[in-house]
Amino acid sequence: MTLPQTLFQVVAILLLVVPGIIFTATRRFLRGLGADEKDFSVRLIHAIAASVIFDCLYLIVAGPWLVRGWSVARIPHCRCQ
Repeated sequence: MTLPQTLFQVVAILLLVVPGIIFTATRRFLRGLGADEKDFSVRLIHAIAASVIFDCLYLIVAGPWLVRGWSVARIPHCRCQ
């Protein structure tokens, strides 16, 4: 695996992967290691699933704002409110 080299790659990793890893690590710290979480691949799947859930929440909360900002940036003469 190579390290992210562009700003887009860094932002994508921060927004898409890190929240799930932090959530899974915090849950593991507070609840302890469960019987199903002894294997690294299971912990990784849980982290990815948590990241997907967080990303869906991000889209629900910030989606309209992002779409509005994208449409205004792409069409400068548009008087979108």
